[in-house]
Amino acid sequence: MLKFKHSSRNFSKKMHSGPVPDQDSTAISNGRKPHLTATELFLSSVSVYCSNNSTLHLRMISKDVQLPTVCQDLDCKAAYLKHLPLASSSHRADGHHPIPPIRHLLWKNESVSAYFAEQLKTWHRVHPDWTVVLWRDQDLQPFVKKHFPGALPRFMELAPYTIMQVDMVRYMLLFKYGGVYADLDYSLTASLDDHRRFYAVVTREPEAHSLQYFEFQWPPRTLDNPAFLMAAPGHSFYRHCINCLQMMPFTRGSPLSFAGPFGLTAILERYSAACPVASSPLETVYIPPSYSFYPYEGNKLNSSGSVYMPMRLVLLKNSCKQVSGTWPEPLQKYCSDPNNMDPVTDKTQPMIAVHDIKKIGAVYDDVGTSLYFQNLTHLRKLFGSKLQMGVEWI
Repeated sequence: MLKFKHSSRNFSKKMHSGPVPDQDSTAISNGRKPHLTATELFLSSVSVYCSNNSTLHLRMISKDVQLPTVCQDLDCKAAYLKHLPLASSSHRADGHHPIPPIRHLLWKNESVSAYFAEQLKTWHRVHPDWTVVLWRDQDLQPFVKKHFPGALPRFMELAPYTIMQVDMVRYMLLFKYGGVYADLDYSLTASLDDHRRFYAVVTREPEAHSLQYFEFQWPPRTLDNPAFLMAAPGHSFYRHCINCLQMMPFTRGSPLSFAGPFGLTAILERYSAACPVASSPLETVYIPPSYSFYPYEGNKLNSSGSVYMPMRLVLLKNSCKQVSGTWPEPLQKYCSDPNNMDPVTDKTQPMIAVHDIKKIGAVYDDVGTSLYFQNLTHLRKLFGSKLQMGVEWI
């Protein structure tokens, strides 16, 4: 029997009420029981509200193979591709992949700024035959009411914070229809077909982000990225997400700690801990290297336009002050220049998509950079007949 080492560690971490960490967010592990950061305190409190669910069994994995439910290293990736049904058939004549060629767009209406239009054009160039489904703000409540009525009270409770409703709905769309969700400010640089061989893909943020928000340790704890997600329809993990988001506590106006990166991290860790070995392909989740879906230009932190970037560098430099010659080599090398992420980044895998981190600001309930709202273009001009309206899918 092939037994594969479980590649996702089980953490019991704890609660953070918002996206900005306190002064303990770069606490350092020194071999004693780890000091829990504010962000980790948040994650633990979320985890206890989630429960494992029965799995939709599409096709069983061979009884002679034990694969981890959550896979986040290249050895595990190779095992996934070898043993998951259909996964190794990347060039089948019928073009079948578990994840369908669908891009879900979540936006206010049918028009986007010239800024977003340039990002979206890259998708149409790489995948001109994909179906693009636009889900406007006005479509979300009818969708939830029809397909996830049990989640409707929580969805309504999140109002008036539309961004938190949008964050919750993306998991529902992927469970119901499958496909790809990506924020509008993502450019596509290469085909997603290789990743469509998996049954679910959850991307991750750069390791420097993990080192800032969690324990300063090697290997770093994974910080998952809800801005780019992929799934086969009916996937067990996305059902788990929906159930968790209905039950877990939340702080109004704190999208990052609900269904954002901190919330997603907690939910995925709980899922992995509750079901460490997959019995069905529809339980498996692949987490690719951060560089493939969240690269910085030149792999330098200061290439970001985020208002949090200067503080991020300060916090990381402070953590590096405690690093000595006994620490893991990647951290020693990284701390020689915390702006350069090369020592802590796996760049062996190709870059697939680029999240625009040069922009300043983000859309949280209609607040954000003016680039998001200038020189509007109708999405039909970008995608033609490939554009479908979400209201027609409900």
